[in-house]
Amino acid sequence: MVAPAGLFLLLVGDGPGASGWGTVMSTDTALLSGCLAMLGSSIPQSLRLFLLSLAIFDDVGAILVVAVGYSDSLNKIALVVAGFGISVVAGIARLGVRNIAIYFVLGGHLACVRRLGCACDAFWRNSWIDDSGAQLG
Repeated sequence: MVAPAGLFLLLVGDGPGASGWGTVMSTDTALLSGCLAMLGSSIPQSLRLFLLSLAIFDDVGAILVVAVGYSDSLNKIALVVAGFGISVVAGIARLGVRNIAIYFVLGGHLACVRRLGCACDAFWRNSWIDDSGAQLG
């Protein structure tokens, strides 16, 4: 995450776009995906899995940095409720629950958190779906 942001700041400097450093943090995933596609089956499957897992965690970190760093304010209650919901999903996955209906119900819980109060307003302002439910773009 640091390398793309650092390169961006190195290239942009103190220019007018310098405040956009956080938006380039997940670009390394595209580079990794391209490299894995070029290498094909010449690398071990375990290495491929490790690198893709690392890329997913890197993207989640980048999303958190953008959501918190570019947000006007945080709704702490919504953040705690959403964190609890994600913890419950992770917990039942670890227990081996495979019933998709349960995950839909828990996903509905997380969608309700969005309606109750946005945890990070910058994230929702840039989401693909607006408040009316219409798809953007």
